Amino acid sequence: MLFLAFPAAFYLLIPVIVVEFVVSRALTDLNSVRRLGGVAAANVVSTLAGWPLMWIVLVALQLFVIPGGGRAYGLFTPLRAIASVTLQAAWLVPYEEELYWMVPTAAMVLMVPAFFVSVPIERTILHFIWRKEPVPERKRFVWRANLCSYTLLLAIGCSWLVYSVVDHRRQPLLPMREGRVIADAIHEHDPSVHVDWTTDDHGHPNIVIRDQLDTAKQDEIIAWAKAAKAQGRVHRHIVIDFQKEIPHSSQPDIILREAEF
Repeated sequence: MLFLAFPAAFYLLIPVIVVEFVVSRALTDLNSVRRLGGVAAANVVSTLAGWPLMWIVLVALQLFVIPGGGRAYGLFTPLRAIASVTLQAAWLVPYEEELYWMVPTAAMVLMVPAFFVSVPIERTILHFIWRKEPVPERKRFVWRANLCSYTLLLAIGCSWLVYSVVDHRRQPLLPMREGRVIADAIHEHDPSVHVDWTTDDHGHPNIVIRDQLDTAKQDEIIAWAKAAKAQGRVHRHIVIDFQKEIPHSSQPDIILREAEF
């Protein structure tokens, strides 16, 4: 996320500086040049130093402290989806078909720790630039200024998310995304089913179910997949392969059954 958020933070510096400069008008003891210089310097330093430092700490927490933070939680339940863009916001698992909403959501999640990093950094910078300004006034200004600027950033993030979702829904689903829709529908009924998906030689979604030997259970899974397609979100031809995995072997899995619809 740093590689996406860091460049965006520089583009957003100008509106952030403008907002905080307007808030600084309450500091009547400072002229416009000193107010603008202080606000600009504080924001540049907090962006250059604060964002990378915050990201490094969050990635370390994700990988070494948060249980399972280094592996995919999956998106097939609401709680797992929320965990994937909150607990793993600093280093998103690349669910390529879902990044359209995950990236702006994770960016907004990261604004929360970024706020609490920016405030002390900006206070420290302004301590040296606005030495004659009373300490309580400086502290109140930094708090108010960041509340206003981060409100703007959240509004931009929400707009980005809404645009991404609307734009995505206008586009036809790709085969891999249609495969995910079927896989998610199966997991909604039974999360224990081992589901993978790919595309076949004709570009159709190919759902692979491993180690489901019970014919009745296979019929049930096929019915869930057909119901998901009937809802209208999947339009392509679907192939479901039930396979038996051969442990510790380079041989391909045994295809027990194949269903097409």
